[in-house]
Amino acid sequence: MTDTQPVNVSKPSNKTTLWIVLAAIIFVIAGVLLGIVAGMNARKQAELAQIKQSLGEQFNLGVQELNEGQYDRARQRFEYVLTYDPNYPGAQEKLTEALVKLSVTATPPASPTPEVSPTPDLRGVEELFTQAQQKLAASDWDGAQTLLDSLRKKNPDYQTIQVDGMYYILLRNRGVDKILVQHNLEGGIYDLTLSERFGPLDNTAAGLRNFSRLYLTGSSLWGVDWEKVVYYFQQLAATLPNLTDSSGYTAGQRYYLGLVEYGKVLMSKDLPCDAQIQFELAWSIAPTNELRSLKDDATDQCNASKPPTPDLSTPTPTLTPEASTPEPPTATAEPTPTVTSTP
Repeated sequence: MTDTQPVNVSKPSNKTTLWIVLAAIIFVIAGVLLGIVAGMNARKQAELAQIKQSLGEQFNLGVQELNEGQYDRARQRFEYVLTYDPNYPGAQEKLTEALVKLSVTATPPASPTPEVSPTPDLRGVEELFTQAQQKLAASDWDGAQTLLDSLRKKNPDYQTIQVDGMYYILLRNRGVDKILVQHNLEGGIYDLTLSERFGPLDNTAAGLRNFSRLYLTGSSLWGVDWEKVVYYFQQLAATLPNLTDSSGYTAGQRYYLGLVEYGKVLMSKDLPCDAQIQFELAWSIAPTNELRSLKDDATDQCNASKPPTPDLSTPTPTLTPEASTPEPPTATAEPTPTVTSTP
C-alpha cells in the first residue's frame, strides 16, 4: 500500500493578481481609445468628402443658374464655394461673371420706340469683338482695351452687356497686376475704380485697393511725421508686408525703418522709455549692431530717469541683552530637632 502525499500547489500572490488585473484594464482602455481615434478620423474623412461633394454640387448649380439668368442665386453659390475653398477651379471667374451680369441687369434701360433703320454693317465690329476676346484670354489687357475702345467708337450698341463685362474683366485684372506685379499702386487704384462702373469689386480686388491707399498715405508722410508712418505701415506689415511701390521698399521694410526713425525722434524729445519700445519692436524684426546701440542707450536713459525704488523691507529688530535679575536664594530646610522623651 503506497502512501499518497498531498501536492502543494502554489497560489499566485495578491501582488501578482493585481498586476494582471491592471494590465487587463490598460489593454481594454487602449483598445477603446484606439477605436475612438479611428472613429474620429473616419468621421473627419467622411465630413471632408461630404464637403468636397457639396462644393461640387453648389458650383454646378451655380453654373446652371447663371446660364438660366438667376444671377443673384448663382452669386450666392459661388461665394459659398469660395468661402470653403478660395482656390476652387473656375469659381472666381464665374463669380465675376455673375457680378457683371447683376450690375447690368440691376437697372435695365427703358425700351425705346422701335425705329425702322437700315441694317448696319457689322463685319468690322464682329472682328474687333472676336479679337478682343482673344486678347482677354491671353491676359493682354492693354490690347483688349484698345480693341474694345475701337469697337465702342464704331458701334456703341453692339453686344452692350458682353462688352461691359469684358471691360470689367480687363480693368479689374489689369488693376490687380499693376499693384502686385508692376508695383504701380496709383495706376492699379485707378483701374480698379474704373472697373466699378461696370460691376462691383470682389473682396480680393477691393482689399488690394484699400491696402494700396494705406501705403500711399504712409509714404506721403515719410520724413515728415514718423509716428503716423509707423501707424499706417504697422497695419500693412501685419496683413500684406510684401506690398511694394515703385521705390522698391516693401511695407514691412518701411515699418521697420519707421520704428527706428520714430525712436530717434522720441530720444530727441527726452522720452527714452517710449523710444525703447520702438527700438525693441524694430529689434524683433531685424536686429543689427546699430540698433543694439540705440536700444541699449534708450534702456540706460530710461532706467536712469526712473525714481529709485524705496526699500520696503521690514528691518529685523536687534535684541539688546538685559541685566539678569538675580534669583533669591533657595531656603534650605533646617533640621528638625529630635524630641526625646523624658526618662
